Amino acid sequence: MKKPLLLFAALLLLCALAGCGKTKNTAEKPCVLVGGTLYYMGGERAADALPEGYISAGKLEGVRDFPREEMTGLVPDGSEVFVSEERPEAVYVSMSGSYACFTAEKLQYAWLRVDDILYLREEDYRKAYGEPPQEGGYDGSLPAGAEFRGNLRSFVPDAFPSKDFETNVKAFVGYGVYALPGEAEEVYIRRDKDASGAIRFLREPAADACSGETWRNFGMSSAGSPE
Repeated sequence: MKKPLLLFAALLLLCALAGCGKTKNTAEKPCVLVGGTLYYMGGERAADALPEGYISAGKLEGVRDFPREEMTGLVPDGSEVFVSEERPEAVYVSMSGSYACFTAEKLQYAWLRVDDILYLREEDYRKAYGEPPQEGGYDGSLPAGAEFRGNLRSFVPDAFPSKDFETNVKAFVGYGVYALPGEAEEVYIRRDKDASGAIRFLREPAADACSGETWRNFGMSSAGSPE
């Protein structure tokens, strides 16, 4: 097993034993508190090099419970954390010669972009906002009249999709995207064109959520306030 995978497994075990995942939305994930924001370990392998634009913010000290104090986290003592003004939604933590990406809570969810609109998977929408505003329940099938819009073409790790037909979930690349004519509040994806079922995505209500100071109020948990 390669070193990044061993590191990830060790962190998961540490977090499970110490109770890091006490929020209802991001259970049992290694987490750190930096700049008043809780970040959770992303799903991608640790990188061998630090991305451009990241600078050191200091060293983290391990704790034995959910991190509630600045620059603490369930990571090895002395791990160095790196931040970027351009990407406040993600930090990197240096451990054992690799750089693990930790992201704000909403980047743990499934996103896609179509017609320059961000959409959030329905089950994740409920975690973030509660019940969706759409009337009636969704039965899991593709609505009659929904039209094929194209396939999800690309994947961006640990970030919001910035291109049309891009997603942050690697497994969704190649899925077909469908929408009802004139309907921009929801889209649907499915792997095969002949499949009866589909996954519904709902429009992100914060239209400018990924720009400027608005981001600070978008999916960033306050210090010491796990749900």
